[in-house]
Amino acid sequence: MGITVSIIIGFRNTQAIGRWWEARQLWGAIINHSRNLSDILTSLLPEEQLVSAHGRNLVRYQVAMVWQLNFQLRNFYHQDLRRFQD
Repeated sequence: MGITVSIIIGFRNTQAIGRWWEARQLWGAIINHSRNLSDILTSLLPEEQLVSAHGRNLVRYQVAMVWQLNFQLRNFYHQDLRRFQD
């Protein structure tokens, strides 16, 4: 009985670690794509447009989207992100 329980617990632990690792990899990919998008926006937009409020808002909204996704996945709401909502 004890061996069976330990095998089942070990299997469930391995599954949990596998799910956590996959989620960690997916979150890392989202962060990397977000950084790449920010780099592309800052390199492709003309200097005048990047300095303008519209250009800055593009980068800010992109960063806010990642934070909002983070909070939504954790079922948490942060008051500072309300200023980005329309």
